[in-house]
Amino acid sequence: MPQRLTRRIRQVATITTVLLTTALCYWSWPREPEVGGCAAINDQAELTTTDCTSPTALYRLAKHARRTHGCPPGDYLPIPRRGGRHHSGSLACYTLVVHKGDCLTTKGTTTKRTPCATADLKVDAVLTDHTDKHTCPDPTKSLHYSDPTTTICLSKP
Repeated sequence: MPQRLTRRIRQVATITTVLLTTALCYWSWPREPEVGGCAAINDQAELTTTDCTSPTALYRLAKHARRTHGCPPGDYLPIPRRGGRHHSGSLACYTLVVHKGDCLTTKGTTTKRTPCATADLKVDAVLTDHTDKHTCPDPTKSLHYSDPTTTICLSKP
């Protein structure tokens, strides 16, 4: 086989390997949901995209923000975005997805749904179009978000 043809085959093989590796990394990179989409916490305490109707859905992506500006006013869970030049320097701002009667356990910034017998907090109400924690019986344990305007009233179970 001529040396020129051998070199060309190696070049094509190298390019193919790079493209396949890039595609594999791209498709295996953890994805965040679209704005309005939901996420769950996996066993490694990482957010993973899930359907908002799933019982494991605990966070909703409210919006993206620049790190220098931070998330909008409220009790958002700010997660630095990763994965390319378009995401560097920005945050994904998450709200809790809970319903009245849900019970939660918190460790640091991680919150999980748990049976009420072992929970730290219970959801008393989810008030849309409210951003004032003082409408809740215990404002110190409650959460509010400015976008979308929501207040979550929490108490000890």
